[in-house]
Order: sequence, then C-alpha cells, then structure tokens
Amino acid sequence: MAVVLALLAVARVRLRLLARTLRGLLVVMALLTAWQAWQQGWAHAFAVVGALVGLVLLATVLTVTTSVDELLDTLTRALGPFRRL
Repeated sequence: MAVVLALLAVARVRLRLLARTLRGLLVVMALLTAWQAWQQGWAHAFAVVGALVGLVLLATVLTVTTSVDELLDTLTRALGPFRRL
C-alpha cells in the first residue's frame, strides 16, 4: 500500500479524484469486509479489501497518467500474436 500511495503522490493525483473513485466502492468494500470477517476473520478481511483497494488505486494512477490512445496502442501490440487465431 505504501508503494501505491507513493505512486499516487508522484503522479499528483488530486484528492477529489481519489475520493470520487473510492466513494463508489465504499458500499461494496464495506459489504465485502463484513462477509470476509464473518467467514475468515478480521485479519483476512482487511487483507482482501486492502488488496482490492490497492488495485483500484493502481488503476486510477494508470488512467490518470496514460492517454487512451497509448493504452489502446499497447493493447493492440500485445494482442498482435493472436491475429492468426
């Protein structure tokens, strides 16, 4: 999580954007935390939800720092070998 927070700082992601991104996931994360805590315990619940929040924040960094054209060009290049299929 420290690496994610450092990347957010380096990318200069605005707090308003972070709040908007996490606000939509708040209910889902709360329900997931409750379910995981009931099934596996609090430690496991925080590990699972923390990992998901970290992934969402990494996706936010990616979308803030990279244009859509660059993302599509990279995806097209990566999928190039599958043209034969």
